[in-house]
Order: sequence, then C-alpha cells, then structure tokens
Amino acid sequence: TEWRAAIQAENDTIREMGVFDIIEQSPGDRVLPGMLVLTKKIDDDGSIKRKARYVVRGDLQKEGQDFDDTFAQAGDITGYKLVAALSTSPGARPVAIDIKGAFLYAPMDDNDLLVHLPPLYIAPGFHRPVARLRKGLYGLRQAPRLFKNHLTKQMRQEHYLPLRSNPALYLKSVIEGESVSRTLATYWVDDGFGVKWRNDGRDVMH
Repeated sequence: TEWRAAIQAENDTIREMGVFDIIEQSPGDRVLPGMLVLTKKIDDDGSIKRKARYVVRGDLQKEGQDFDDTFAQAGDITGYKLVAALSTSPGARPVAIDIKGAFLYAPMDDNDLLVHLPPLYIAPGFHRPVARLRKGLYGLRQAPRLFKNHLTKQMRQEHYLPLRSNPALYLKSVIEGESVSRTLATYWVDDGFGVKWRNDGRDVMH
C-alpha cells in the first residue's frame, strides 16, 4: 500500500543515517515504546504525498534516568524578522533550507537509551531485537538540545558564530577585497532561513 511505502521510506532513512544499533533485549532492560505518525501533504502540483515518521514516546521518559537536560535555544520571531528585514537590503540574497530528518543527524550523549524497533523494520538473526540509539529521534525529550548542539558545532566548522544576544542566530563574515560579505542564518526545528549581503550594497552574486 501507499502507507506501507511511506513507512518503508522512513525505515530506510533511519537505517542509512545509522540512527541506532540493533541488539538483543536482555531481561530487565528498560525499552521506550515508539509510534508512527502518518501525515498527508499536498504538493504544488496537487498530488498527495504520504509521509511516515517514527516518534519515541518521550512522555514516558524519566528525568535523571532517560535524560538530564532538555533546554535548547530555538529560533524565534525576532530572529526571523531580522533576517527578513536584511533580505530587503540592496544586493541581498535570501535563502531557505529544509533540513530533512534534522534530529536524526545529532549524536546521542548517552548510548544506553533503548527503544522498540519501528513497525516493519527487519532485524534478521535476532529473537528479541531492540534499538540502542546512536543519534536522536523525534519525540525524545532531549532531541532539540542534541540537534542544537550538533548544529552549532557544524556551523562553527563553516565559520558561522552564534550571536551572544541570540544563540539561534549565526553570523559569518568574509573579507572580499575592500568589502565584507556577511551571512546571517537562523532556524526553527528543521527549517533554515538566511540572508547574505555586502557592506557596500553590491549584489552578492557579482
């Protein structure tokens, strides 16, 4: 069925990104359940796209046992307004980015968290297979913090620095001859929005 194909696509993404290791469940192991969230979206051409996402039951996590810290500075309307305002500057170039499966990129800081395998996930050779998380999954209480830390690390490697006034805003400055090219970027969950401009007002594509 079409839903089965969507579920399989989600499982393929999880497998390709190395989100977890499959191990044999031992007596007494605490294993968090998960659930599939099925959604329909209408594309620009009017066709219906079915999407499945495997989500951990974070509401069943126990603080101090399954997680310690959950705080993550997220983008806010102020940051988006600032980026949007800069996008109207002469020569500025806005850009929008959709980070597919954003939370699946972030490494776990605790490798002892076990969850049940997603529906239709095949684990040959195991009698009682469970997933030991290597990366974050949607639904985890700590997933936003893990992603924020991972994003900041990746942005720093590309010379984007978080602003002290708003850590969800990242600024990169590059000297280009007698002018300076700057890029300001922010995000909300898995959507990124940025703008690049020069201090002399020239088009950044020139």
